[in-house]
Amino acid sequence: MEITLKKQNTALLNFLIKSLSGGGLIALCSLVTIPFYPVPFTLQTLAIIALGLTQRPGQAFGSAMAYLLAVSAGSPILNGGLSNMLWIFGPTAGYLVAFPFAASLIAFLRTRIHPLLAIFCGQALIFGSGFAALVPLIGVSLAWSKGVFLFLASDALKGVSAFGASAIWKKLK
Repeated sequence: MEITLKKQNTALLNFLIKSLSGGGLIALCSLVTIPFYPVPFTLQTLAIIALGLTQRPGQAFGSAMAYLLAVSAGSPILNGGLSNMLWIFGPTAGYLVAFPFAASLIAFLRTRIHPLLAIFCGQALIFGSGFAALVPLIGVSLAWSKGVFLFLASDALKGVSAFGASAIWKKLK
C-alpha cells in the first residue's frame, strides 16, 4: 500500500512539474513578439505545438491550462501584458481556449499519424476556434482575413520548426 502511494505521489509531482514547466514555456514564448499589423506575431503556438510533440496528452493539456490559469491570475504574459480573467471576453479568447485541446490533440495524434499531420490538426483546431469566436465580433470576411489567413504562413513555419526541434530533442534525450 505504501509503495502504491509513493508511486502515485511521484506521478502527481511529475505531472505538476511538467505542466508548470510547459506553462512557463508558453509564457516565455508569448513574450516574444514580432511587431505586425493588425496583431503582432507571438511564439505561443510554437510552444503549444512543441509541448504536443514532447509531452503526453494530459501533460500537454495541463501545460496549456497552467498558462491560462497564470493569465487569469493576472500574470502579464499575454500580448501587450494585459492579463486578467476578462481575457475570455477578448478577441483572442477563441484561440486561447483552444490551446489545451490543441496541445492534447497533437500529443494524442503524433504516434498515430505523421507528426506533421498531427500539428496540422492542432493548428486547425486553434484557427477554427479563434475564427468562430471572431465572427460575431468582426464578421466572417475580417475574421478570415485578419484572424486566420494572415497567420497561415507564420504558423506553418512554427509547425515545421517545432517538428524539427522535437526531433532533435528526442535524439538528445
